[in-house]
Amino acid sequence: MFLKSLHIENFKSFEDVIFEFNPTVNIFTGVNNTGKTTILEAIALWQECFVKLLQQAKRTQKNYKKGDYIIDNTLLKYFKFEDINSIRSPAFEDIFFDKETNRIVKIGATFQNEENENITITILIRNIAGNCIVELDDFKNFSFLKFNEFFKKFPNPITLSYASPVSNIAQNERFMTFPNVKEMMTGHNSVSILRNRLSLLYNERTETNYRNFLNDLNDALYGNDAKLKFYEITKSRDDSKVIFHYTIGDETTTKDISLLGSGTLQIMEILLHLHYKESEPDLRIILLDEPDSHIHRDIQKRLLSILAQKISNTQIFLTTHNENFIRNADVSQLFHLENTPKNHYKTIDIERLSKIDETQKTRKSFSGIYPTHINPIIKTLGNGGMGLDFIDALEADKIIFVEGEDDAQMIYFLLQKTYSTPNPNKYVFWVMNGISNILKNIAGYKHIFEQIKNKKTLWEKSYLIMDKDILSNEHAQRMTEKIKNVLGIDVFVPSAYTFETILLSDLSKLSLLITQWFSKLDIAPLHTTHEEIEKTYQSLGKMLEERYFGQNSLEKQNKDIFIYLDRKNKLDMLLNEGKADKNSVITQPNLTLYYQKYIKDCIQEGKFYKLATKDDLSWFFDEILKPYNKTFDLEKDFLALLESVYINNWYSDWDFMRTLAK
Repeated sequence: MFLKSLHIENFKSFEDVIFEFNPTVNIFTGVNNTGKTTILEAIALWQECFVKLLQQAKRTQKNYKKGDYIIDNTLLKYFKFEDINSIRSPAFEDIFFDKETNRIVKIGATFQNEENENITITILIRNIAGNCIVELDDFKNFSFLKFNEFFKKFPNPITLSYASPVSNIAQNERFMTFPNVKEMMTGHNSVSILRNRLSLLYNERTETNYRNFLNDLNDALYGNDAKLKFYEITKSRDDSKVIFHYTIGDETTTKDISLLGSGTLQIMEILLHLHYKESEPDLRIILLDEPDSHIHRDIQKRLLSILAQKISNTQIFLTTHNENFIRNADVSQLFHLENTPKNHYKTIDIERLSKIDETQKTRKSFSGIYPTHINPIIKTLGNGGMGLDFIDALEADKIIFVEGEDDAQMIYFLLQKTYSTPNPNKYVFWVMNGISNILKNIAGYKHIFEQIKNKKTLWEKSYLIMDKDILSNEHAQRMTEKIKNVLGIDVFVPSAYTFETILLSDLSKLSLLITQWFSKLDIAPLHTTHEEIEKTYQSLGKMLEERYFGQNSLEKQNKDIFIYLDRKNKLDMLLNEGKADKNSVITQPNLTLYYQKYIKDCIQEGKFYKLATKDDLSWFFDEILKPYNKTFDLEKDFLALLESVYINNWYSDWDFMRTLAK
C-alpha cells in the first residue's frame, strides 16, 4: 500500500495543490519558501487527525455496523490548537492560507493497495473561536464498508514518524515509556529521544530489525564494513537514564554515543525511523526534513541507495537543497516545487523538465558538464558549480562528450531504455556546444583527462557522440576512424543528418512509435498511420530536392561546402597536432562535384534522413499532427515521443547505446 496522492487546500502557502507520489521515495526540492517543509507538515497533519478521529463503532448506524472502525464525527472532533503536534506555527491562524481563518483547511489523501484499488479520505479543519474542529469530509456518504475492507491492520493501519536534522544530542537522556516515545516520534522531537529509540530496537525479542539497522548503518557510513558497534550500559528499566556506548573498528575502549560525529548521528536518526517496527501497519510513512545535513557526499549516495530499497509497506518523503542528493536521485523520485499557491505536482517528467529548462535560457550557448537530464533543477537552485560537477565526472562510470544539451537529454533518456530496470551506470555528459568546438578542443581534454585518475583515468572512460550533419557517409567514417586511432576514444556518429532525424531512417519503426505515442496522447488516428508517414516522407523529399537543386540552391550548396572545408581543416589540425595535412587537402571544385553527387544519390535513393535537419523533422511531425489540430514542439515532444520506445521500435543507429550501457 502507498499514499498515491494528496490534495491540499488552504493550508499555509498552499491554496489548492495536488501531489501525485512515487510509491517508495519522494524528494522535494526547490528554492526557499516554496513549501518543501509544508508538504511534510500536511502529510503529518492528515495522519495525526486520522489517528485522533479513528474509533471503533459502539452501535450500528446507517453506513456502518457495530465493531467497524470509523472516522468519528461526534465530540471527538473538537481540539485545542495546542493539542496538534504535527505542525509548527506560533498561532492558529498561521495554518490557514493568507491567515484567513474563515477558510477551511482540506487535506485529501488517496491510497492505493496491492490490488490497485483506491480510497480517498479527506480531513477538514475549521476555526472555532481560536481552536479547531477536525472532521471527515462528507461523513454521511463515506463508505465505511470499503474503509474496513481496504485497511487490514486496525487499530493502527497507518503509522508516521518525523526525522529532523541532527547536529548533536544531549549528554544525558532520561528513560521514557513507549507511549511517550511514540508521541515524540510523530512530532518533531525524535532527536531528543534517540537513545530511547535505539534501546527499543536493541532489546526487541527478535534481533532481525536491529541487525538490519546495524548493517544499513555501517553500509551507509563505511560501505558495509562492520566497524560501528553499540553497547547498552543501562543496568535495568528502573534506571532513570538510558546510556549507550560505542566502538569503531578494533577499538576496545567504549565511548558515549554523544561523542559520535553529527553525520553519524544523522544517519542513525534516519535509519532508526526506517527500521523500528512497533507493529506491521498497512503503511508506514517516514518524513525526513533535510536529511543530508552534516553528511558527506559519499555517505549521501549510499544513504539514497538504502532508502530506495523496497522496504515492505514503507513510503519515504524528504526535503533537500542538496545538489548531490538531486544528482543521484532517480528522476521518478523528484519534485521541483514552485512558489505558487495553486499547482498540480508530479515527479519530474519530460513536460515539467522542459518547463523548468525554459526559464534558464541556456540551451543554445551552454557548454560544460551536464551530469544528467535533471540538471535544470540544479540550475534553479543556483548550484551549477563546476567543482562538484568535476567530482561527479571522477565518480562516473562513463563520460560522454556531446554537441549540445539536447543531445545529452536524448542519449541519457535512451540509455535508460537499454535496461528493463533503472540503468545502474552513472553517466556524466560533457556538452561541447557544437562540433566546431569538439574538433577545436577535444585534444586539450585528452591531455588533461589522461592525468586525472580515479580507478581509471577520465579519458579511459570517455566517449564522443557527434552528429554527421553535412558529411557524407564516407567522410564521416574516415573521421571517426581517425579520431579513434589518434585520440584513443570511441566515437559514435549516426547515419542520419542529426541525432533526431534517425527517426526518419526506418518508416516502419517510426509508424509503430507514432502509433504508441498517439495512444498516450489519446489520439485516434484518422488515417492509417504508416500511409500518412510514407506520404509525408515523400513530400519531405520534394522539399529537399528543391532546396539543393532548385532555383536558389547554389547559395545553399556553397554555404555547406564552406562548412565542409572548415570542418575538414579543423579535423586535419586536430589529428596532425596543429599542422595542416597538405596531402589530404580537398579543393573546393573537387568537393563541389563530390558533394553534389552525394546529395543527388541521397534523394534518388530516398534516403532523405541523411539530409533532413531538426527543422525538417519539426515540419514532418507538424504535417502528421495537422489533422488533429496539434503542432510539434521539438524540445518537449521529441523526448515525450521517446517514452514510447520499446524493443520493437528500437533503431539500429541506437545500438551503440548498448556499448555505453555495459
